[in-house]
Amino acid sequence: TLATAKSIISINLETSQKQRYGVTIMIIQTDKDTREIIDKVKGFENDNSTKLENYLTWYNQYRCIPVKQRKEIHSNTAIPEMLSEVEALATAVYEMIFSDNTDAEFFSAITSDPDNADLARNSEAVIASQMEMNDFKKKFLSFLRMLILNGTGITEIPWIIRNRYLRSGEKGGVTPMISFDSWDYRPINIMRFSYDDSALDIEDAGWVATSL
Repeated sequence: TLATAKSIISINLETSQKQRYGVTIMIIQTDKDTREIIDKVKGFENDNSTKLENYLTWYNQYRCIPVKQRKEIHSNTAIPEMLSEVEALATAVYEMIFSDNTDAEFFSAITSDPDNADLARNSEAVIASQMEMNDFKKKFLSFLRMLILNGTGITEIPWIIRNRYLRSGEKGGVTPMISFDSWDYRPINIMRFSYDDSALDIEDAGWVATSL
């Protein structure tokens, strides 16, 4: 995370496309590094200003926020089409994935080897427990809404470990205990996301940045 007088930017870097799960730590120490990153973000915002304005317009329509030129819409009880269409499509996709009646079995672990049947059941149980811990269904529905609204979506999936501390002994000591050890699902507001748009795919971008 880079903090300056005017901007706070979170930076995610990768050393290579083949090393997807590696971790790269970059320490920004010079004003030159700071200016370069801020210039990249500002350049992206300038080059994509029309697209970002469209995202904001669609979001306001979805949230039923009236435009200044039509103040009379404040008393309009009709539900805008943008809201109804986004909700209908997002709900339909959500139900296809999570409904008990679906045959898709998106999060099922199936094995053709009987010797691995217990392992498959345990894996499926772990996934279900992790999704419950990180409130995945609620976050995923929010992601679907923005995906349908904007045509694309950005999500961060970090691995999170949190500790809680329990008192132990008569001397007031504390013992750390892991309270959360799982992947998380964090949709990112596309209006706060910048990337190297010379790449054909966002996953292949040389740099990405999220304004905090």
